[in-house]
Amino acid sequence: MKKAISSILFKIISLAFLLMFSFSCKTRKQETTMADTVTLPEAKMDGAVADTSKIRLIVTFISIGEGTDPEAFEKLNAYIDDFNRDYKVKAINNQIPWGREGEVDNCFLLQNFSPDLQIKFIAGIRELFKDNNLVQVLENQPQRIK
Repeated sequence: MKKAISSILFKIISLAFLLMFSFSCKTRKQETTMADTVTLPEAKMDGAVADTSKIRLIVTFISIGEGTDPEAFEKLNAYIDDFNRDYKVKAINNQIPWGREGEVDNCFLLQNFSPDLQIKFIAGIRELFKDNNLVQVLENQPQRIK
């Protein structure tokens, strides 16, 4: 009788540990809402449908195993606000997340900018991130994520 009770008790404890470990080993995927992701084919910018063949400016925040640079996001947003105020324009930034550590492409079509203003805007972005190896600045490139 003691063997039967100890056998049943052993099975119950083993089952409890098995269940406990099976739930603790699952990875949790961060939920992404439709508001978090904007795909350029559907995006409208200044009343015009976005041309997705080439993006005028892509500012990419990358990670090298430790996440992206949060201060760089703040610098980009401050630069956009200052540029919009100083030149009385609206730089529209579509963010496209693509990585597991916060990597994101910030896409600017700049269709509402004159060619000279586009050059000024891009030069300012390049200067802002010239020493930051976690930020890449690309011009006239196709969209990475389709």
